Amino acid sequence: MISELVEVAGISESSLLRGFKRITGCGPIAYHAKKRIERAAWLLVNTGMSVTSIAMDMGFDDPNYFSRVFRKVLGMAPRE
Repeated sequence: MISELVEVAGISESSLLRGFKRITGCGPIAYHAKKRIERAAWLLVNTGMSVTSIAMDMGFDDPNYFSRVFRKVLGMAPRE
């Protein structure tokens, strides 16, 4: 993913990472995970989908790992 961003941006990896962190407050990988979790939270609130289904839809093969990342990003468990 980083190499694709570097190619599209046409700058060095270090410049990309430094600029991305300056603008977003985190690196590209953490930013992507945060956005996936925010989408998952929206789905949990606004649909009747199960936590496992949402985890799979968001690209997490392990619902337990999804729950750990969810708690780390949002400070609460998906079921809360």
